[in-house]
Amino acid sequence: MPDFAESYYYVRNADPEIVRSVMKRVQAAAEGAAMATGTSVSFEATGGVYAMLGNDALAEVMQRSLKQVGGVTWSAPENAWAARIAGTLPTTRAMTQIAEVVPISRADGGGSTDVADISWVSPTVGLATATWVPGTPAHSWQAVAASGMSIGFKGSVVAAKTLALAAATLFRDPATLVSAKAELLKRRGADFRYRAMIGERAGFHVRGDLRLVGSGLAQAGKCHARLLEPLLKPGFSGLRRLRRRRFRLRDRQSRELRADRGGERHQPEKKREASWSGGPHRLQPGSSAIGSSSSDATDAPSSPSGTTLEMS
Repeated sequence: MPDFAESYYYVRNADPEIVRSVMKRVQAAAEGAAMATGTSVSFEATGGVYAMLGNDALAEVMQRSLKQVGGVTWSAPENAWAARIAGTLPTTRAMTQIAEVVPISRADGGGSTDVADISWVSPTVGLATATWVPGTPAHSWQAVAASGMSIGFKGSVVAAKTLALAAATLFRDPATLVSAKAELLKRRGADFRYRAMIGERAGFHVRGDLRLVGSGLAQAGKCHARLLEPLLKPGFSGLRRLRRRRFRLRDRQSRELRADRGGERHQPEKKREASWSGGPHRLQPGSSAIGSSSSDATDAPSSPSGTTLEMS
């Protein structure tokens, strides 16, 4: 047995309470194994998200916008390229799917995202567009290839147009925003209090004096507020003026922070993160996850969506 070893565990379920419960059992099993072998064990959760909380009021707006934008149309060269890629896929599906707008899906999604945490605090909606050849599995070289060429670009444009159109609609329809907020409160329950799946991170360390870090964050907030001032005044002359102001403030902020810190630099230690994305034209809830790792970030395993916990 080596002097030191570590392992990585990932728990996923649509119910965050089930994830918390199962991960406690995983942790207890590790502690039992340590007792049985006369060793010691430590645990750290390094990531975790909720399941997506759907919102029908916003989903209807997004669906109408997606139908108005429509699906993508591939050129002859793109169709030929897609046919070659399709020959390498384990599942073959009709290429006509790229132009279809499917009904709103209320089934669990196939991935985990921290956007889901936001959905429990503020009404949230999202969509997936066709940026891959139909039948492409996530985290595959075929997904990478399609995302980096015109097929992926066209799907991204559909998403951008749909999001912009939905946002413009909501700006002109405050009644829908009221309905979306009421739906959020009803779905999550009156007694809901948000608790991050990852818990309180006692293991986070910052180099230097925390008071100086807090001062730096406060200065950054002031800087961002000042950047908005020109946009709120009549006769705003454009991006060039904003850029000049940003550079001046950045220089001023740097001088102030250097003076507060006595010329010493303080930066938080870097953390690695993993993310997941992809799907055809559809609306569907996402999934929740909690995770931990003391090694390089890794892809999530293929499994049903839901709350996830990772342990190392």
